[in-house]
Order: sequence, then structure tokens, then C-alpha cells
Amino acid sequence: MALPLDIAKEISKGLADRLVIAKVDGELWDLERPLKGSCKLELQDFERPEGKKVFWHSSAHVLGEAAEKHYGCQLCLGPPTDEGFFCEKAIQDRSVVPADYPNLETLSNPATKEKQKFERLVMKKEDLLEMFAHKKHFIETKVPDGTSTAVYRCGPMTDLCIGPHIPHTGRIKAFMVTKSSASYWLNDANNNSLQHIYGISFPDTKQLKEYKNSLAEAAKRDHRNIGKVREKQEQELFFWHDLSPGSTFALPHGARIYKLVELMKQHYKDDMFVLDVDKDKFALKPMNCPVHCLIFDARDRSYKELPIRMAEFGDDTHIFCMPSQIESEMDFQLPEWFKLKYRGPDVHEDPERVTRPVMIYCAILGSLERFIGILTEHTAGKWPFWVSPRQALVVPVAAPFPLQKDYASEVAQRLQDSGLFVDMDNGENTLPKKIRNSETAQYNFIPVVGEEEMKSQSVNVGNREDRD
Repeated sequence: MALPLDIAKEISKGLADRLVIAKVDGELWDLERPLKGSCKLELQDFERPEGKKVFWHSSAHVLGEAAEKHYGCQLCLGPPTDEGFFCEKAIQDRSVVPADYPNLETLSNPATKEKQKFERLVMKKEDLLEMFAHKKHFIETKVPDGTSTAVYRCGPMTDLCIGPHIPHTGRIKAFMVTKSSASYWLNDANNNSLQHIYGISFPDTKQLKEYKNSLAEAAKRDHRNIGKVREKQEQELFFWHDLSPGSTFALPHGARIYKLVELMKQHYKDDMFVLDVDKDKFALKPMNCPVHCLIFDARDRSYKELPIRMAEFGDDTHIFCMPSQIESEMDFQLPEWFKLKYRGPDVHEDPERVTRPVMIYCAILGSLERFIGILTEHTAGKWPFWVSPRQALVVPVAAPFPLQKDYASEVAQRLQDSGLFVDMDNGENTLPKKIRNSETAQYNFIPVVGEEEMKSQSVNVGNREDRD
């Protein structure tokens, strides 16, 4: 019988090398598993969602093999996730720590270099119970009596697994252990603790490099890092404490942002219908969902326009998109009620054929803390002037000289009287050091005053955009 991989090779060797998995009559299928007859065959690479899941599932077996060598343990589970994969292990008398990650990656290298094949076998339930005694719970609950199921052999490891998998481990060109955690077996505190080791992999080393760059960028934009008590580039805006989990403690500069956003929300509240109920105030929130539906339906729409994003200050944001453009829950009801439609890419085949869009809700300003967190990460801490907690830092060239210091104080006061958030650096650092500190703290403007500025009653203003 023909193999999906052989069919791909007849089309293109490049295609065959790039493939991860096949789909036969809607069922995921190993590339080297014989076809049973006439069928609908789809070929998927890593860029397809199902292909990515299979690739990461296979990578979990590689990580499991490395963990068994390193810890002398047995694999419990090894599923893919939306962001990679993990393997679950019962490890006696120790926990997985970040120092273990390089060793696990090193132990994974031989498995990928050896191009270990994934071989699919079928075993009866009674044989499974004998071979995989440590997985008795799964076998007894998942495999009906008198039936068989698949196991996969890859290198030195054979595991209970329905698959499917990539042809061999050589397809995995880049591999990284990302984190670890612990949980109880079956989420029951009376059971043994299990270690979870997470990882991610790619068919190209460039993709791993891009992934690491995205992690670094995300860390730079993390509001928890930007806002905490200043170390390096952090801005002393807010912090959190274990004594009050979930509470955000605003520091003085963070309170400036909070008050501005709170003022925005207060003006929004002024136009709402407020009720007094049991000494509390409740308000009816206007619903703009139908409005956005009517705007979408105001004219004929094409799939080329999607996704369409609509937003109003202080209200919900809505995204109209095709089903293929979303990966999580969405709303099918309002587009159905309002009979919304767009013309798909197959419109040339049937000009009258239309398709319902999907409607995704986003409510950003519901919580001030959440909105500020989103704004922090969106700006990466480089606050636009209107909401910046550090709009200006007045810096005297020679602070020890009383006249310069007094003039700097006068400039700062005049700016504050104009409604700006202004600070002054009268410390003993050198001028270059003060400028570097202001850049780290992301001040928008830095009025520098020295003897010449004092005599001419002026300031020498630097701005963040010029420094960037």
C-alpha cells in the first residue's frame, strides 16, 4: 500500500522534507503509515496548527527520553500544548530546577542526531497492563476490555501513545527547555507529586532564535518588570506583595498614571445611568455590540477586509473575522441575529454565496489596573507625553552652586504650575550620569540649566525621541 510520504516525494522532495503529518479522510495519519485504499489525503507542515501539535507531541517524547536518562524516572504523560509541550515525570527525592535545563537539552541532542524513527505498534489491553504497569490507571480507564491500542517506539523508549508522530526525530532541528513545575497525581494532594518539564521545538534553528528574541522583547515589555522598584530600567510605578496577593500597590509615579486613567473613567461615569442599591452604586453600562454590528453591515464586505476592529473609549472592542482567523472561543450569535455576512475567496465560483463572520469581544477599560498593565506593555514603558508619570526632569549643570540650584527649582515650579509632572535632580552625580538616569526612567523632556541659561532666563531642552 502507498505511504503518504511517498506520495509527497512524487510531488516534490522539498515538500516531503518539510512535512510533519498527513490527514486521511479527516483523521491525522503518520506519514509512513500505509493508506488503506482510496481516500482524501491532506499533507501538513509545521505551519499548520495540527502539524505544529504533532511536531511538539513528538518532541515531548525526545524530552521524555532525555529526562529518563538524567533522572532515572519514567514518563507519565507527554502532550503538546498551545505553546510547545511538556512531559510529566515521577521523580523521587528531588525537584527539577533551571540548572537542569542545559543538561536536558544536551541529552536531547543525540536523539535528534540519530534520527530515531517513530514506529507504530498495536497491543492488546492485557499486554499493555503487563508492559506499562506504571500506567495502569490510564489503561484501565481509557482502553476498553478486549480491545487494542497504539504504542510508539522511538529509540530506546517505548510508550503508550495513540500518536500520530513525525517520521523521525531528525526533523527536530531546534530544541529548548523553557520551564518546570509540579503537581499532584490526578490533582489529588493525597497522591505523589509529579514534575512537569516544559519545552518548545522547531524544524529550523532560525525559528528558535526568533522565539528567544520574542521572549526577550516580552520581558522588556512586562508591566511587572517595568513598574517595579527601579533596578536598571524599571520605573518605580507599582509593586505586588505576597501578603496581599492580587493587589497592586501604586508608588507615587504610578499613582500619577492611575489618577489620569481614573479621571477618564470618571468622565465616562458621568454619562451613565446610576442606581443606589443597598448603599452601593450600580450603573447600567451602555452596550455598543449592536452598533458595531450595524456599522459592519452598512455595506457589502469582502474577506480581504477581515479582520475589522471597532472600538469606542470606555466600551467594548469588537473584532469581526473569519473562523480561520481565531483559535479560541468567540461569538456566533450576534452575527447570526444581525445576519452579518461577507463574500469569501470563492465568490468567483458563486457570486451569491456569503459567509457569516465571527465576532470577538475585548473589554480593556473594565479594570483600571488591567488597563494600566496593558498600556504599560503596549508602550514598553516609553509613555506618551499625555499619560507619562515623568514628563520632565529639570537638571542643573552644577547642583552644588546655590544660584543654579535655585534657578532649577524655579523652572521646575513653573512647569508644575502649568500642570506638568516634573521632577528635579539635585543630586551629586555628574551631568552625564544624571542624563543616563533620566533616559533609564523614560522622562519625556530634560530641561538642563546652567550658568548661561540662568543669565538668559532660558532652558536647554533635550527630549526622549532625539535620544532614541
